[in-house]
Amino acid sequence: MKKIVLSTVLLCSVIAAYSQLYVRLDVGYGLPVNGEQIGTETNEKYDFNVGAYTGKTGGVYGSFGSGLSFHVAAGATINGVLGYDVELGYLLGKKYSLKSSSFDGTYTETNETELSSRSFQIAPSLTFTAGTGNIHPYTRIGPVIGINTIRNEETQFDDYNNLKEVREYELTGGVSIGLKGVLGVSFNAGKKISIFGEASFVSMSYTPKEGELTGYTVNGDDALDSVPKENRKVKFKKEVDYTDTNSNVQEKYSLGSLGMQIGVKYLLK
Repeated sequence: MKKIVLSTVLLCSVIAAYSQLYVRLDVGYGLPVNGEQIGTETNEKYDFNVGAYTGKTGGVYGSFGSGLSFHVAAGATINGVLGYDVELGYLLGKKYSLKSSSFDGTYTETNETELSSRSFQIAPSLTFTAGTGNIHPYTRIGPVIGINTIRNEETQFDDYNNLKEVREYELTGGVSIGLKGVLGVSFNAGKKISIFGEASFVSMSYTPKEGELTGYTVNGDDALDSVPKENRKVKFKKEVDYTDTNSNVQEKYSLGSLGMQIGVKYLLK
């Protein structure tokens, strides 16, 4: 046991002695990849000439992994080639809007749903760097772990009763595990500072464990207290019994993205 500990300490000391330690910051934007149907939009009206409703329904597609992202990371390269990197990130997801309306010849009912994601992510990876002089192409690859929230705001307006209801939900629980790969190029801007640009690919999905009604207004007035607390939460399960009124079937949401980032890296030693 002592030999194993001594060998581990010696190995870490050798790696540290021949490593270039760094920290980096970046900001970027991700486009949807592995997208799926977020929801549908419907626009229908009653046609008196045919005595029936006419209109159309269409799908809205995307990924909750798309949007603005921020990252901070620390790592090291060994002999300027092989290295490791540990990245912490925050995703401010793109907002998707679903609008539907129905006109019966006299009155209109409209429904609008806005969905977006928030995600804290950690991505440990191995790095490989090439090039000489001031230009260094590189790649990173490793797992990505996400703690996510999906926000859902539903607005319903009925001009017959002049009634506007807004409900806000949060879907939480569970941890996502996926894969992240990066291709980039860094440019030396000084002895310790470099500027980089990179493209990243994330393959990940999210299955919430529970949902909660966090806000409810009627014509602008807070009405959340009118909903019993035991009815504000719902559990998501693979199978739901008909008698279980506070459970719904699980749904899986895509968090895949293809992103572009720019940032700065500072060498510590």
